[in-house]
This record gives sequence, C-alpha cells and structure tokens, in this order.
Amino acid sequence: LKLRLGHKNGHWPPMGRVSGQPPLPGRYSALSRTRVYKAHPKSDHHAPDGLQPEPTRNTPYPHGPIGRGEHIHFSQVTECIMSRLLGICLAAVLSLAGLLGWGAAAAAATVEVQMGTDSGLLAFEPSTVTISAGDTVKFVNNKLGPHNAVVEGHGELSHTDLAFAPGESWEQDFNEPGTYNYYCEPHRGAGMVGTITVQ
Repeated sequence: LKLRLGHKNGHWPPMGRVSGQPPLPGRYSALSRTRVYKAHPKSDHHAPDGLQPEPTRNTPYPHGPIGRGEHIHFSQVTECIMSRLLGICLAAVLSLAGLLGWGAAAAAATVEVQMGTDSGLLAFEPSTVTISAGDTVKFVNNKLGPHNAVVEGHGELSHTDLAFAPGESWEQDFNEPGTYNYYCEPHRGAGMVGTITVQ
C-alpha cells in the first residue's frame, strides 16, 4: 500500500490509486457507489486507519468549503446550483406579487361629491358617480346651502340633516351593489339630484 503524503498551504493531496497497486481499502468505482477514504489531518469520524470518509451523493461534506486536493461529486454541484436558482426564482415571484398587490385586498376608495357647483349652480358635482362595493362617498357643502342628501328608498343611507356652513361634510359607505338615486330636499325642484352606481 502506497500513500502520497505531504501538504502544501495546509491542504492535503487526495488519495489515489497507485499504478500496479490494488485499490485502497474502502475505495470503489464510481458506479458501485462505494465509500471512498482519503487521508485527512483532523479525522473525527470512525474510518479505517484514521482515514477520512470522502463525501458521496448522499453524504454532505463535513468540513465546510471544498479545499485543494479534496473531492466532490458533480451531482452535488448540480443540486446546489439548482437549489440556489430555485430560491432566486421564488424570491423574484414573491417580490412581483407584492408589487402587483396579488393576494391583498384592495383598499376602499373615497369619492367626493360637492353640493352646489363652483359656478353657482344648484347641483351635485359630479351628479353621477360609479364606485365599488365598500367604497365611500363624501358629501361636501360647497355653495348655495343649505343642502342634504336623501337616497330614495334607503333611509339608512340618507343624511336628512341640513348642512349650512361651507365645507361642512359627511361620509356614507355603500356596501351593496346597485343603483342609488338621491336628491337634495330643499332644492329637488331645481333639479338638484344625483345617481350613485355601486358595482
């Protein structure tokens, strides 16, 4: 039995088969999936004659980064690269999902409706709005008060109190899809009406 001993820069050379000599104890061919042993300066495993088990496909490398003169199977390198690529792809998909807001509920919107236009008309501005279920309509007293907003057939959505001061406001949530017609009681005869469509 012949061994190549000696080291350079703290790395031990690999054990190899010497020409004309039988295989070292514990060394097999790659096809037979035999455990291979090689000299190692700090052996903490039970191996013949103080030799260190060489890592195989199913055995993680026990001493950290692969150094000079050490062995690692190509299949282990491939598995490592594939796992890292999979992790990078998964992180990219999750980041994209966060940017697009996938899986997150959309925040409810608030739409403002002025009572009395800037040009001095007795009207709701805008008079027709389209919102999503769960959104909020904010009514703001703008000009020519007093004003209120009465929703036809829906007393629970109506605001019958009159707003006198400019800037006075209230908010109303619309949670059920449908079309809601409303009007200002003091100025209904002047055509101060509006429509809210909830999708």
